[in-house]
Amino acid sequence: MADTGKILLDHFLSEREKDTFIPELSLVALDRARTMGYSAVFLGGDPKLYGRFGFEPSYKYGINHVKGIGNRAYADGCLVCELRPGALDGVSGTTSYYAGE
Repeated sequence: MADTGKILLDHFLSEREKDTFIPELSLVALDRARTMGYSAVFLGGDPKLYGRFGFEPSYKYGINHVKGIGNRAYADGCLVCELRPGALDGVSGTTSYYAGE
C-alpha cells in the first residue's frame, strides 16, 4: 500500500503540493490516531522527514526492530511517535513491524 500511495502522490501532485499535502496528511493521521485512543504510532521511514512530526527512532525508548539490532542505519528508520506523553515509559522489547522489504 505504501508503494501505491507514493505512486499516486508522484503522479497527481506537484513537488510543491507534496510539500504541503504530506505534512497535512501526517498531522491529520496522528490526530485521528490520538482521537481513536492510540498512545503511540510506529512506522518505518526517513527520520529527517518524520522527525518533523514528532517521530524518533524507537530504540531511544528501548524498543528495537529485529533487523536494527547492530545495524544503526536500519535502526534509525524504525520510528515511533508518542501520542500521549509518557505512553512508552517502562516499555521495552523487540518488534518486526516494518515490512518495507
